Amino acid sequence: MRIPRVLARGSFEDGEIVPLDGSTVHYLRRVLRLKDEHPLRIFNGVGEEYEATLGPGEQARILQAIDHQAESPLPVTLIQGISRGQKMDYALQKAVELGVTAIRPAFCERSVVRLDDKRLKKRLDHWQGVIESACAQSGRSYVPELQPPFSLIHIEKPATGEGLFLAPSAEQSLATVARPQALSLVIGPEGGLSDAEIRVLKAAAYRGTRLGPRVLRTETASVAALAAIQTLWGDLG
Repeated sequence: MRIPRVLARGSFEDGEIVPLDGSTVHYLRRVLRLKDEHPLRIFNGVGEEYEATLGPGEQARILQAIDHQAESPLPVTLIQGISRGQKMDYALQKAVELGVTAIRPAFCERSVVRLDDKRLKKRLDHWQGVIESACAQSGRSYVPELQPPFSLIHIEKPATGEGLFLAPSAEQSLATVARPQALSLVIGPEGGLSDAEIRVLKAAAYRGTRLGPRVLRTETASVAALAAIQTLWGDLG
């Protein structure tokens, strides 16, 4: 029997009745057509997970807390150049599945997408939904932080650990990088990183790194790089 995982913010006690938001109720009741007492897994986004049952109404009943962890030992912040619609969604979804700790969208000189304040707010709400859904699907109990978008030209040095950016012409490969304690990874948009952005990244102590001889699309590059990073230093392989 399939046991759905859903997000509910808070810290709960055994037997507690927990309200579910409208989109979650619609998914459980209308899409999956679940009835009262159907088993659920509830995660709260900050590392706690619970066995629960659906109902009554738009609520769930907590049965007990469970020990379930699916987090990578390597903290990774993905700085993702903002790309169009489904490309950005795909990059964020797969980044969550591959264990990133935080995601920071970046406006780049070659970004095709231009967003005013109203459209940016809608995009951020949408991206947050993509991230939370990917957590539910992938078994993660921590929801990666969606950090405020910024202009890549204003990037600062990584607060901790190593800073890398992907560049097909870079001399070093991931295999030559020493094991980092934490990692900030920059992926350019559809048009790639500009020369000015590369200069700024180098000045901020980010090192250029190549994945191989082929030029990858932005959404492919993030998936390939994160998979390689988790294989080298994380929990894949």
